[in-house]
Amino acid sequence: NKDENLMKIISDYSTFEIFKSLLEKTDLASALDLPGPITVFAPTGPAFDTMKNGYFEYLSSAEGHKKLVEFVRNHIVLSISLDVYNMVSRPTVITMANQVLTINVTDNGQLMVNGVPVLEAAVEAKNGRLYVMNGVLTPPSIEPVLPHRCDITETRIVRGECVSCAKVYLSRCSSGHHTNITTFGCTFGYPISIGGSPMKIAAKG
Repeated sequence: NKDENLMKIISDYSTFEIFKSLLEKTDLASALDLPGPITVFAPTGPAFDTMKNGYFEYLSSAEGHKKLVEFVRNHIVLSISLDVYNMVSRPTVITMANQVLTINVTDNGQLMVNGVPVLEAAVEAKNGRLYVMNGVLTPPSIEPVLPHRCDITETRIVRGECVSCAKVYLSRCSSGHHTNITTFGCTFGYPISIGGSPMKIAAKG
């Protein structure tokens, strides 16, 4: 609707409910009320299901708020209202997050932005245009989205190749006396590196 601004259009359609809530949470909703021109790449609700596991939850948390701001800013291009012709005639645009979006058209005529299909192009508003997206535009500047965890220790033993085998091992005490306890199994080599030189240590299993 040419008589409504971009934020009003986003607010009026339930398919943009999640995107609308993120705009409000990051105080960027007011940017879409500005005179423009503005171009918005608005993900639908199902588009957020394409995000990697845990990404949306982290961005929605207090810890991930700064990255969320950059995430939402990457869907907004200021100072230009891109119609379809301008979209396909220019290979890139710069977002509010100061990131580059790559635009191309596939052989079957599908308009793509950073590899994400455009469902509906150049919806006209009073202060710009809106593109309905089938995915989200995660900026490289916030990758990795999830923080590295340094409070988790993981220990893993990897069994190497069998270097010698015997049917029975007769266990001994440290004094050298036999314990009359037998163990069945093989001796395996476990690769380790000391001083940059690989070597193997033997272990029974």
